[in-house]
Amino acid sequence: MGRLNRLVHPIPLKNKWASLRNLSLPENRPPKPFLTVNDRFITLNHNFVALRNLFLIPWFLGISYALYWIIDDTLEGWRGEERSAIRYIESSKKMYGDDFFNTTNDPIPLRKFQRINKDGEMSFSKYLDEIYNHSVGGKRRLIVDISYSIFFLIGIPGLLYWIIRFPRRAPLYFDRETRLVTTWRGGYSWVQRFDNLRILESPQGLIFSLRGEQKNGDLGWVKFVVQPSGNPLYSNASSYPLILAYLVQFMEFGKEHVLHTEKSFKRRNHFYLFEDKKPQNFDKKIQELLERIEKANDEPPLDENGIPIDNPR
Repeated sequence: MGRLNRLVHPIPLKNKWASLRNLSLPENRPPKPFLTVNDRFITLNHNFVALRNLFLIPWFLGISYALYWIIDDTLEGWRGEERSAIRYIESSKKMYGDDFFNTTNDPIPLRKFQRINKDGEMSFSKYLDEIYNHSVGGKRRLIVDISYSIFFLIGIPGLLYWIIRFPRRAPLYFDRETRLVTTWRGGYSWVQRFDNLRILESPQGLIFSLRGEQKNGDLGWVKFVVQPSGNPLYSNASSYPLILAYLVQFMEFGKEHVLHTEKSFKRRNHFYLFEDKKPQNFDKKIQELLERIEKANDEPPLDENGIPIDNPR
């Protein structure tokens, strides 16, 4: 039970440098999810788009289809009731005469006769009145239909809004000149020195631990998750060493070591209408964060092998 409850800390990437420096890299084309490579920067993309492509859009399409199916079923029921009423009226007139509905006092035939207007059609409001007020379980059906209507009125516009407004999040920037790792999220700047960068290899993704300002103004830890497979639920850890090796070899040996013939590389990104804008005075905020990090001195302690200690004493 002790091992199951063991707290897992990100480990310094520096612990892996020796092995990552010697790992073979693909010729000229960086693996996914790298976006750009140039003389100064290499950028890593996140997998945030999977939330839109695998969840929001399928849910929107599924709910929209369900609404279409309900509307189509309702219209078919309306037309079916109309045809049934017309057939009843015509057969009654043939059997009892054309003035049958003018002479009878039977409420059942009269109610069916009154469903059809002078144009020989049943209005939609008449159909709704019939199924809600004159059918078995009509009140319960009314409550169910109102509930569905509220769900669709909120769900479809809400999902469509989030799909359209879904922002392109900033990638993770590795600056070879300053040896800083930076990005931003929702107006907040994130940073960590490459030499102090910590990583966590989990089944959910390759997690980079950076420092950033929290909503309350405190300095905290933030996570940038990379999922090479594009699966937001599971990533194969066998793809992580290649990504880390590409980063380390770029930062240590330069662009020419990872791109042998091309001057630069840029991968086509997913389509977005909006982007998470870079904060104003970003460089100044990064320097302020670095000063706060140095003063805080609150990184988890390491043992003699460079592994974080769970419960230091």
